[in-house]
Amino acid sequence: MPDIPSDPNSPKYAAHMAKIDGCADCHTPTVQVEEVKGMGLAGGQPFRGPWGNVASANITPDDTGIRTYTEDFFLLVLRTGVVNGQHLNPVMPVLAYQNLNDTDLKAVYSYLRSVPAVQHRVDNSLTPTDCKVCKQRHGGGDKNSAVKKNWTNRNAWPVLLFSQISTVLRCG
Repeated sequence: MPDIPSDPNSPKYAAHMAKIDGCADCHTPTVQVEEVKGMGLAGGQPFRGPWGNVASANITPDDTGIRTYTEDFFLLVLRTGVVNGQHLNPVMPVLAYQNLNDTDLKAVYSYLRSVPAVQHRVDNSLTPTDCKVCKQRHGGGDKNSAVKKNWTNRNAWPVLLFSQISTVLRCG
């Protein structure tokens, strides 16, 4: 039996709760049962069933994940299965989390805030396309790039800045 920390505020307790809640089981993409390197909790794992074809969400603290979730909002989502008026897909086992106490859900939230942020867009409202990052097909897959932005490359910033300015000018 694993040594479970008694302090619910400790990082070990938070990691333990996220593990037994199975977050990585669904939210980390795999190829032939092997986790895709660098994609821990970044979503994109496909699920096919009577609920349709969906991919798991990115639950890392990146802008493409749950960076904007407050602790209270996170608890509300897991208790109700609703995000901004939209019901989560039935493949998300919300019923399994509804009766967890606040301390345990807050520990999971704390753990998710501590993992590396992974830029990986997953949008189930879009038609599935190939994703070079997670090697799966999901909505928004074609919007992900296998090449990470290298902000230390001094020659790249003028090009990135120009592309952002052009986007703003085109969009009004």
